[in-house]
Amino acid sequence: GDEAQSVPVDENTRYLSSLARQYQKTNLYFMFGAGSNQHNQLLLRDATQKTLNAASLINGDEAHELKEIVLSVMHESKACVHERQPPKPKELYAGGGHSGMLTEDGELFLWGWNEDGQLGRGDANVNEGVQTTSAVEFKVHKAALGHSHTVLIRKDDRQLVAYGDNDKGQTNAPRDQSRYVDVGAGVFHSAAITEEGELVTFGETKYGACLLIDG
Repeated sequence: GDEAQSVPVDENTRYLSSLARQYQKTNLYFMFGAGSNQHNQLLLRDATQKTLNAASLINGDEAHELKEIVLSVMHESKACVHERQPPKPKELYAGGGHSGMLTEDGELFLWGWNEDGQLGRGDANVNEGVQTTSAVEFKVHKAALGHSHTVLIRKDDRQLVAYGDNDKGQTNAPRDQSRYVDVGAGVFHSAAITEEGELVTFGETKYGACLLIDG
């Protein structure tokens, strides 16, 4: 009979094949975003940091219209990923060059710019050519993203946690016994509200960005 002929496999086919293998081990979240992708905060680059052709970005890293974004999250359970529904998204966040998603069960995923450690971890994992994102190490009640810093409220004890750029003191979160219910982040300052309704601010004081404490 005729000898079997090998069919050439192009780069896109190989990439799609690796995606199919890897996505069997992950939960996927689909969302939309626009704006700068300079630090891959829109997840429009693959694991090799190449911009995906389908993104059709302007000037190399700008999305001037809504683009579909796929967040790939490693499935932590030993059970098959298809045996349970992934946690539902609760909130989305956008910082100066990093982004985040909080799920209903308190898992927070951060990705994008990490020059100042604002993701609270190292760079994203790469598995079989697919970039995946891991949750922060504790459950989160609320989060806020500044220009290059992140402020969180831990879910278990409602204490503040902050990391990233601290040039203006924007990650100098109070270390006290207060329990916090909400948090916010500006370019170089942060704010939080306690259970008693007290507003606490820290970071840049120029232009009255933070409350000044007498004494």
